[in-house]
Amino acid sequence: MDGSIPQRGVIVPQPVYRAPAQFSPLHPIKFAENRQHGMNLGNAFKKNFAGLANKDVRPVISETAKKVTIRVNWPGYEAWSTVVHIVDHSFEGRPTNMAKLAHDIAKVINELKKDMSAVQPRDPNWSLEKLNLDSLLLLELRHVSAGSWQPVLSLDL
Repeated sequence: MDGSIPQRGVIVPQPVYRAPAQFSPLHPIKFAENRQHGMNLGNAFKKNFAGLANKDVRPVISETAKKVTIRVNWPGYEAWSTVVHIVDHSFEGRPTNMAKLAHDIAKVINELKKDMSAVQPRDPNWSLEKLNLDSLLLLELRHVSAGSWQPVLSLDL
């Protein structure tokens, strides 16, 4: 984001996924809601996009693929990933827009919470058990390898 949009919350520290091969990274996809950096994942999960900037814009996520891998390295847990479709299911198969992408990432984090519910984290300060989507912000997605993106998240304090 540009310098005029204030930063919110505390960044969730994640090791960046290392690509197994060289690739040409695409630009990060940045989110803003109500003129602030980041999209509240609770709003995204509930499809409340009233304040999402550029919600109808179709970001470049892939030039050829119909799905990508979303990788999350939540502190205290093993690396985790899942696949997200990046084209809509219409006849035209249009690329997803910012609103749909934010909703998909909220679903990914919710799925991560469910998958890790029986796992004891190495760092209890970052336990997913008590985490509420309403307290998380999606700041941006970073292209970390061919076909893989990693969300940059923060805790909204």
